[in-house]
Amino acid sequence: MASGWVVPTVLLVEDPDGHRLSRISLNIANLQRCNLKARALASWRHGHWRAGGLARRDLRRRSYGVLEARWATCAVRLPIRIPPRQSASSCPFPPRLFPMKLRPRSRRAHRTPRPKRLPLPVGPPAPGSSIPDNLHRFALVYKTWFRQATESMLESPCLDFVYDLRELKAAKTLEAMDGVFNFGVHVRHIDIPLWHFDVELLGSLWCPSLRSLKINEGCDLRKQPICNLESLAAIFHGCPQLIGFHFSGPRAPIGDQGFWESEKGTHFKRGISRLRLLTVEVLMVDNTQTLMHFNEAVGAELEQWVGDGPWASQIQAVAQAPNLKRLAVRATAAPFFNGVRDNIILHTTALTSVRLLDPIQGFAQNFPLLLAACPHLDELDVGENHIDDAGFEILGQRPHLALLRAPGTGYYQHTTEIDTVTKYLTLRGKKLSRLTLPFCHYHEARTGEAIAAALITSAPNLVMVDFGKLRMPVDSLRAMIARLPNLEVVGIKERRVNWERDVRVGPLNPEETRRIAPMGLDLRALAGVDVV
Repeated sequence: MASGWVVPTVLLVEDPDGHRLSRISLNIANLQRCNLKARALASWRHGHWRAGGLARRDLRRRSYGVLEARWATCAVRLPIRIPPRQSASSCPFPPRLFPMKLRPRSRRAHRTPRPKRLPLPVGPPAPGSSIPDNLHRFALVYKTWFRQATESMLESPCLDFVYDLRELKAAKTLEAMDGVFNFGVHVRHIDIPLWHFDVELLGSLWCPSLRSLKINEGCDLRKQPICNLESLAAIFHGCPQLIGFHFSGPRAPIGDQGFWESEKGTHFKRGISRLRLLTVEVLMVDNTQTLMHFNEAVGAELEQWVGDGPWASQIQAVAQAPNLKRLAVRATAAPFFNGVRDNIILHTTALTSVRLLDPIQGFAQNFPLLLAACPHLDELDVGENHIDDAGFEILGQRPHLALLRAPGTGYYQHTTEIDTVTKYLTLRGKKLSRLTLPFCHYHEARTGEAIAAALITSAPNLVMVDFGKLRMPVDSLRAMIARLPNLEVVGIKERRVNWERDVRVGPLNPEETRRIAPMGLDLRALAGVDVV
């Protein structure tokens, strides 16, 4: 073989669903081992051979460590230098995923040395965090711990022949991770896609430093809840520092009869009472008893809440949380406003962010009550509710907002005078950084010109604006981009990407839609792992 060739000796193979990683050692004689990068494309470019795609090949398990992988997606980069004056077609390695013909005669003599045991995640803290600097190497604190820790696990001697982690019990894998990386002591944030794992995982979770936990059961309404209340009680009891909890699924978790009167029920309520962030997102509100107990267990430490369930329990939850600052509320069980006495907003005056996730019956008539109950309001998202002329008049008398989302304004059945909107922007646009006013397309062209002129003169701090289907003349767009130095994104119906001064103009993508809405606390930031 010509000198200068660098061929990998370790290949990572990933399933199309992204949850199977296999370690394949080629152990080719006199070849240098290299570190592989993930997700490369198949191309001959810049003297590198990059492989990617489906490998319809069965690699049988052999004594030198080649592990079986069926229908696996190769997601690696193979940096092979092509000698000078040699075309790609004459390369001795055809563009295949596995050059198996290069197998050495003597396997034992050329065996790749066993990798050293990875160091435990200890060391000086990373900048801006109290977490050890090398903890991020194990990918245990960002997104799905089970998936991202696999690559490090497969380099561990005691897990050399773990080639299909989906066939293992999640609890045993967690135990193995704890033994290799001291996982349970150091991890602070876990994100579990529960539909891929055994529910036994939750019952065996013991992480004394865990501060935030996210459990996702998917969105299949045909399935019964995977998570149960007994497992959640075990989590709250075994993770005394847990202060952020996010649960999403088709239905709320259920428990055995008599759970709430048992000791486990007490552990559950104590865990909920110390949370600073609580999010419960369910598609079907059929298990109202669990949601009611979630709400009734809320304590004074709660700062951010996305709630659901019986209306009386939601009112009680807000009443028990005097420090609640960020609220996202659903009105599926009862009208949002049922008189001043039952107004959920009136129970706390510390709110700085309010987000309405459902259409509210009688919203226009009771909108002044909401504003009067929130003197420190800084972010307002009314969702599908319509702010009429009187609502904008009242907003003009309130302190400045940093975020205003009124996507329901300007629907066919609701018309808002353009002069009312421009008057509000002129009076209270100084602090605005994110704005959503998607008027429908039936408005005249002068509407876009008037809105743009008001923003140019009165909203110098504007970063993101979403006009929806509003017709925005090109001259007005150019003027906004030239006069608003902080502007980054302009959302309009037409696709005009890569506008002047690197301002993106066009329909908002999912990430921009997330940024323009009230974001509030983040689970990773709450856990202190935002630097990873």
